[in-house]
Amino acid sequence: MVLGAAVGLESALTGSGLSTVIAELLSSLGGTSPTGSLAVVFFATVVLTNTISHAAAAVFMFPVALSMADKLGVSFMPFAIILMMGASCAFINPVSFQTNLMVQGPGGYSFGDFAKVGLPLTAVVAAVVLLITPLVYGF
Repeated sequence: MVLGAAVGLESALTGSGLSTVIAELLSSLGGTSPTGSLAVVFFATVVLTNTISHAAAAVFMFPVALSMADKLGVSFMPFAIILMMGASCAFINPVSFQTNLMVQGPGGYSFGDFAKVGLPLTAVVAAVVLLITPLVYGF
């Protein structure tokens, strides 16, 4: 049901033009640099995936990333890879992924424990992905 609702959300975002508006807002943060725009897509997706489900975050950000790549006149492939990796970074918040919730109680973990480990892990993943993706997939 979550995936079905996420696809409906994506259709609404694209059809209403909201994805273009969000893309323009995020593009202003990324500027004219494709690498800066990749970073903006990654971090926006990470924020979303730690707030809503990873599938919904990916579906929500897909038309935004597509609009950003189109606006910059570059290949969408690096944006797709960054989008997938950002949607997989649900490390900061125990509510962001069901497995996190499954281990939180039995392990005696607090919200702060996830943030202490999740923030540095997300930073490492961001550094690696943002360095390697443009080299492998090019713009």
